[in-house]
Amino acid sequence: MSMKKLLIFYTLLGFAFSIDALAQPDCSCTDDDSNSIPKLIDEEVIARQLERSADVAVIVNLRKPEMLTKKKMDWDSNKSLKKLQKNVKNIQDDVINTLDTNEFQIGLRLENQPSFSCQITAEGINQLLENENVESIEPDYILEEHLAQGIPLISGLTYRSIYTGQGVAVAICDSGVDYNHSKLGGGGFPNSKVIGGYDTGDNDSNPFPDEPHGTSCAGIVAGDLGDVNDYIGGVAPSAKIYALKTKNSAGSISTSTLAAAWDWCTSHKNDDPCNPILVISTSIGGTRYYSPCDSSNTTLANAANNATDAGITLLVSAGNNGYCDSISVPACLSNVISVGAVYDADFGIFNACVYSASCVNPKYASSFCPGGYYVVDATAADKVTSFSNMATFLDILAPANLNYTTDLVGLPGYSTTDYADDFGGTSAACPYAAGAVACIQSAAKEITGNYLTPSRVRQILTSTGDLITDTKVAITKPRVNLARAIEHLMNNNCADVTIGTGSLNWAYPFHTNYEDSRTQVIYRASEIGPRGFITSLAMHVITIPGQVMNNWTIRMKHTSLNVFSSCAMDSTGWTTVYQSNEPRGNTGWPTYTFTTPFYYNGVNNLMVDFSFNNSSFTTNGQVKYSTPGGNRSVYAYSDSAFGNPLNWTGSTSPTVYCSLNVPNVWFTICPVTSGDLQPDGAVDIADLAIMASQWLESPGTPSADIMPKPNGDNIVNFLDFAELAEHWLE
Repeated sequence: MSMKKLLIFYTLLGFAFSIDALAQPDCSCTDDDSNSIPKLIDEEVIARQLERSADVAVIVNLRKPEMLTKKKMDWDSNKSLKKLQKNVKNIQDDVINTLDTNEFQIGLRLENQPSFSCQITAEGINQLLENENVESIEPDYILEEHLAQGIPLISGLTYRSIYTGQGVAVAICDSGVDYNHSKLGGGGFPNSKVIGGYDTGDNDSNPFPDEPHGTSCAGIVAGDLGDVNDYIGGVAPSAKIYALKTKNSAGSISTSTLAAAWDWCTSHKNDDPCNPILVISTSIGGTRYYSPCDSSNTTLANAANNATDAGITLLVSAGNNGYCDSISVPACLSNVISVGAVYDADFGIFNACVYSASCVNPKYASSFCPGGYYVVDATAADKVTSFSNMATFLDILAPANLNYTTDLVGLPGYSTTDYADDFGGTSAACPYAAGAVACIQSAAKEITGNYLTPSRVRQILTSTGDLITDTKVAITKPRVNLARAIEHLMNNNCADVTIGTGSLNWAYPFHTNYEDSRTQVIYRASEIGPRGFITSLAMHVITIPGQVMNNWTIRMKHTSLNVFSSCAMDSTGWTTVYQSNEPRGNTGWPTYTFTTPFYYNGVNNLMVDFSFNNSSFTTNGQVKYSTPGGNRSVYAYSDSAFGNPLNWTGSTSPTVYCSLNVPNVWFTICPVTSGDLQPDGAVDIADLAIMASQWLESPGTPSADIMPKPNGDNIVNFLDFAELAEHWLE
């Protein structure tokens, strides 16, 4: 439908919309295949704006260059980055040059994705819709900022003198940072703390703020150490800060200015190679989504995906509306970590502002609250705040309320001093979590020699956090536990292997829309790595199953297959590693710790079998998947007619289907103990028998040749017996 016809359509129907509806549309969307994205996103919002004025603020997304679509980018290579940015500019120029200058005014041009913002007329939109290089047009929404020290609550003091965010930079994409504050560098830009940044709000080089929100976030993330009343420094006091001011001089933050800030971070990640940007903290958001929202927010989703591909972990506040089934954009994007809020202590009764759609009751009318209502909260440490948005696809929780943190220096801010004593909301929870990620990254670099990928950071945060149940809606989520996250890195001699980075959703193996289901997946040796004991498995769950999965069983076996040559289940040779009546669980990376670790030989491919056996059906759960090539999965489902899926065979199973989809997984693989030659997890008589059979065997490299390290000496001798003895019966 053309824009002119669209306007007529809405006018004839006599739709009446309020300003609130423009700012807060209720949307329900899923992260489906990009081909399902309409060319004109939220067209009714654009139409309503054009009814009021001659033009509208939009973001235009163009076809992506091959470097992005085929993932040929090396984000740490300046040469590769410059080539991409040249391609992006050429694509933008080709489209912009076709437009009538009377119909549009250009705004921001992103560097690493072919998107630009503009003010444009209805006729200009029609011209864009007819251009084959235009993939989508979306409203440039106005967003809002999301508003003691909870460092002890997240166990942030345990390793504070060791892993302090050193060698890591955090980008505060917010309202700007007061770099004159004594805890934020103490003057001048750049300085020793705030080492760079940009103002995407007004498109200039100075990110100095007009109001204190971003400065307060920066103080929580990485303010310098020093006791000032309740201020004790940031979570990661040694981390550096990049200040990205996304608010313009008129006082607005929009989708385009935020996307441009994320895009800037991707371009400038390695400006200081000793302190790369590895974390982005964004306490900004708006609207409301009941499920992942990538398809409705293409520009922000693309910017988030690029930053993640470049190795930057994005954390975003969930919003302060008190919703019990939805969170704000951009927290709802798949490739960001969304952060809700808990109280850090019992400080009595607190009147929490909420919106009318909050499930919390009783609510009381208030002209002082943005949503028109407040509720009376009895505070307690680790109680989810009534104002914090909650949803099944929220990722983590962190402390937030009445925080003592940095304020504007010598200017009107939250207080008359240089410190705010009541900064709160999910806006505070997000920088708490971002500071924790900076500490985790500095620990990872020192302990393992490498920084973690964003997906690995997400896994650690969700698997090591303390589980907290939101009393207003009975959803359980992990609250950041920084000490436990670092100890996971310190004490884990095992390797954490992540396979798959795809961001689309698949119902298998959680196909609870039928009573019974079984899924088999091939993971290749090249993806898994060296031999060892697989002790646990996790999948990236985006939607929890609609009910308990009875007799949830995970089985494993070695296989010579690279792909399934036919759509048929493999029925023999399985080892059961996990079996339980599995609760619905949580989104994120729920981990199944095996009762029987599986010995993986490091040579063959691995086949994994998932199944459950229910007596009723409900809605599907969903996990993230990748498509690395070939039919790597088979699956089947049925009602009770076929019995227990564990007993299905080629002749008695329901119809079996093939799929290119491979669920993203995270294996924990522990090394085989030196001397465990069989192996079975213990150095025992079986290993002694192998060694004896190879005694003084030569030439070649016998399997019992384990000393001296690392490559042996091509003979089984007393050195090898000594090594075996050291681990005997461990």
